[in-house]
Amino acid sequence: MVAPLSGDLGSRRITNRRPDNQGRQFRYRGDKLSNAEVMRYLKGPKGTEVKIEVLRKHVRNPISFTIIRDRIPQYSVDASYMIDNEIGYIKVSRFAQTTFDEFQTALSGLKKKGMKKLVLDLQNNPGGYLNQAIDLADEFLPAGKRSCSRKGKTKNTIPRRCPPQKASWSKEV
Repeated sequence: MVAPLSGDLGSRRITNRRPDNQGRQFRYRGDKLSNAEVMRYLKGPKGTEVKIEVLRKHVRNPISFTIIRDRIPQYSVDASYMIDNEIGYIKVSRFAQTTFDEFQTALSGLKKKGMKKLVLDLQNNPGGYLNQAIDLADEFLPAGKRSCSRKGKTKNTIPRRCPPQKASWSKEV
């Protein structure tokens, strides 16, 4: 496990039973392996199975799980709801490839419910795709305002300005 996904309960000590070429099984304690080793044991072709045992405090015997390997979607918008009749809430946990689209979908849904004000929660957001963060910031900045700038080795500053059609929050929703 590199990092827990949103909604994950965090890491657990695991024992992975992995068959070798002769069909035998090996045991690996997750707290004795590096993240890279755990990933190597858990990753595999889509649709194949991996069996794990999870050890929990105050539970005597391990709990067995069979996991079918598949692609794990990583959503950026963890929550969106109305706090009251006018205030909406959106939690963005990371800036991934689909963050801005997810934000727009959540925003549209809240507007349909009568949202006039928004709480945008970016707590514990580690960052990610810069273009997605810029697109989201552009929703809140007046048209033509600089949303970010980049400075390279040549010390030339490259500003990025909000497009004229953005800044939907500079006026009434």
